[in-house]
Parts: sequence; C-alpha cells; structure tokens
Amino acid sequence: MEALISKFRDIVGPEWVFTHEHQLRTYESDGLLQYQALPAVAVLPGDGDQVRDVVAACAAANVPFVPRGAGSGLSGGALPIADGVLIVLSRLTRVLEDSDLADRLRHDGRLRASHFTWERTADLTVEAYREAVARGTSARATE
Repeated sequence: MEALISKFRDIVGPEWVFTHEHQLRTYESDGLLQYQALPAVAVLPGDGDQVRDVVAACAAANVPFVPRGAGSGLSGGALPIADGVLIVLSRLTRVLEDSDLADRLRHDGRLRASHFTWERTADLTVEAYREAVARGTSARATE
C-alpha cells in the first residue's frame, strides 16, 4: 500500500492524500451514520485527469476503491471499504460547459418526463401494491 500511496502523492500532491487516522475519521461514513469503515487512504483529486490516474493506479495495484461526492447520501453508497481507497471528489467544483451534452440531456429529460407524470407514477405504485396484496404479501393499497 505504501507504494500506491506514494503514487497518489505524485498524482494529486502530498497535501491531498490523507493517511492519518484523525484525517480519515472525516470519511468513515456518509449521511447514514449507523455504519462506518475507515479507509486506508483518502485521495482528493483536483481534476478529471487526476481522477483517471488515481483509478488507474488502484486498478493496477488491484486495490478496491470507492468514489465519494459530498458524503451526504443516506444509503451507504459512499461508505469506504476498510483498508481500501476512498476517492473524494469534493475538490471538483468547476462546472464545465458542454452545450451539445447539455442539449442532449435536456432533450432526454423532457422525453422521460413526458412519459412519467406524477399521476402515472402514483397509478403504477398503487398497481404494484395491489399486485403484492394479490400475491398474499402484507402490503396494503390505499387510495
């Protein structure tokens, strides 16, 4: 792991590689506080190229990693792997403009929204509960 940590320091700079327990405690859980795991190292890349290089270094060393945004999720998705690498993306704060991508995302979003209205979603939810009740589960459908 020391060789990998040294590689991370070369990629992102030594001030963005955390290995001390008191530094790592910040990242031991996300918004779901019932579960904690202490990573071996937290790396904070500053741009996309650094993210790519950190991920490549993990893959080359066959070391597991977990990407982490703000760590505010409530599902445990940012929970680090004990003795693994946590790639903390909080330094990536610039919004890069890609008008073609933005146009495509807006178009796709409008298309999806046109198919799934709140009413349709509610109908599908009630239908799923009714099917569950018909199968004998303890779910109850109300209108």
